[in-house]
Amino acid sequence: MNNDYSFEYMEQRARLAKGGSLTNEELATIKKVADEIADLEQKLAASREADEIAAENSEVSRTYKAMLNEIESEKLPIAPKELDSFWVGLISLVVILFLLIFGGYGLIKLLQ
Repeated sequence: MNNDYSFEYMEQRARLAKGGSLTNEELATIKKVADEIADLEQKLAASREADEIAAENSEVSRTYKAMLNEIESEKLPIAPKELDSFWVGLISLVVILFLLIFGGYGLIKLLQ
């Protein structure tokens, strides 16, 4: 239910209830109450907006953490030491062959 707590509406209701015009003191009281209600409505709206933003941020945070967990679970296992040794040996063999083939060719050219 959306009630109207504007000064104008509250003044009109008070005049109708009293059956005549209002005193300056009554108008000041109505104005003060209307201003307080407007201030509280503004604070309530800001609070609701902050709650919505916090909920969105919380959802983003949960999604981000879920994605990190998913990525973490999909990582390849660390290669065993034997596999590392195999690659080191293979690379060493390739380098030696390269040096023998092309290094020897350069050495032959130098000796001529």
